[in-house]
Amino acid sequence: LKITQCSSGEEEDDSLAEEYAIGISSDITPSDDSETKDDLSISPPLSETSEMEPISVVCEIPEPKPIPTPISAPELTTTPSPVSPVS
Repeated sequence: LKITQCSSGEEEDDSLAEEYAIGISSDITPSDDSETKDDLSISPPLSETSEMEPISVVCEIPEPKPIPTPISAPELTTTPSPVSPVS
């Protein structure tokens, strides 16, 4: 769902990501405190990194990746070709 929204609207996703991070962070802080310290140690870092940076990166990765993939494929096939005969 997150990836689809990213492709649909990058600007809107940025706003949603920020709101999501704040809502999740606030919800996790009190929940973890009440639940256990183990969760707090695993949740906060994962939440912040997954909600703040990954979201932004994931949005940009899906688009630029498809382009380099096809370019890399032909290059990889061409590299082993000359290397094989040379050997």
